[in-house]
Amino acid sequence: MKKQTKIFTVIFIIVVIIAAAILILKNIDDKNKDKIFSIENIDDIDKIFMVDKSNNSVLLEKDGSFWTVDGRYYAMDEQVRNLLAIVRKLQVREPVSRSSYDNVISLLATKGKKVEFYGKGYKIDFLGIKLFPVKNKLLKAFYVGESTKDSMGTYMINEGSNRPYVVYIPGYRGYVSPYFTTDPASWRAHIVFNYRIPQISSFRYIDNEYPKDSYVIENPDSRNFILKTYPDNIQVPYDTLRMIDLMSSFANIRYEYLFSETDTALVALIDSIKLTEPAHVLTLIDKYGEETTVKTYRLWYYNYELEDNDYDRDRLYAWVNKPSRFTDENGNVLYDDDFVMMQYFSFDAVLRPLHLLKSRN
Repeated sequence: MKKQTKIFTVIFIIVVIIAAAILILKNIDDKNKDKIFSIENIDDIDKIFMVDKSNNSVLLEKDGSFWTVDGRYYAMDEQVRNLLAIVRKLQVREPVSRSSYDNVISLLATKGKKVEFYGKGYKIDFLGIKLFPVKNKLLKAFYVGESTKDSMGTYMINEGSNRPYVVYIPGYRGYVSPYFTTDPASWRAHIVFNYRIPQISSFRYIDNEYPKDSYVIENPDSRNFILKTYPDNIQVPYDTLRMIDLMSSFANIRYEYLFSETDTALVALIDSIKLTEPAHVLTLIDKYGEETTVKTYRLWYYNYELEDNDYDRDRLYAWVNKPSRFTDENGNVLYDDDFVMMQYFSFDAVLRPLHLLKSRN
């Protein structure tokens, strides 16, 4: 009798534990049911892979304090941070209705983008208990579809599931699918020049429209610059304030946008522009001997008021060839070769003709 009592007691305790576990799990499930697409701790994410049905893909990876695109380019940190902030806030608005189910599933299958998040995870992650951390664990994988009819939600479905949802961000007006772009160009940092004065060895400015305004600046010690005409190589005195202003402007010159290489018509246009003579050719050599070359091209159009050809006063094309932070298997620095759109608003800072640098004394 005493033995039976012990057995019943043990069974009772086990039943109570199981019931408690079920209750806890149900509460956790209820609490998180609206967040099945979100990742709370976005600091754990160190890799994001996205691919669409046309096999366009992009790989974003965290490398120390910055992100890279396809292991080859700097990523635009702000855009990656925006994506991560979006992922943390994703919430389920409602399951897809039965009447829309077939259509949504079909659209997700034909136009959806698959998104995978990798990062720090745990071999055991149960009831808040996290043990045995592992790296490069798949944290979340889902498909992102198009917007709902009211443009306030986005269709999504978790990988391996057959239950799509309308997902939204509380307080945000709009849908989130544009944040999950698979175009690598849209993720790249828009850097043209990123040099402080001590990092610059020399700068050459060739003005093909006004050749007498061409020059070379040498920077032996970051204080005493040498200004010479180009190509005559005649040293001329310079205005110190204007020289400092120019040389410090190379710290943050960015382009407006990068032309995509996937548009064949656009590639043909770019190739034809490259065959023309550039308005300017800028060449900056850094202290490591690496060279950045920027060729600029006017945006010509016919001005009906002037009844003559004119060029856009806000924007210009630029062909940028610059060293990246990446090297090939032999340790040689890889160069980025991009055709971009610039704004005079920012690029005028380094388009200084010789007559503006010369000393007036």
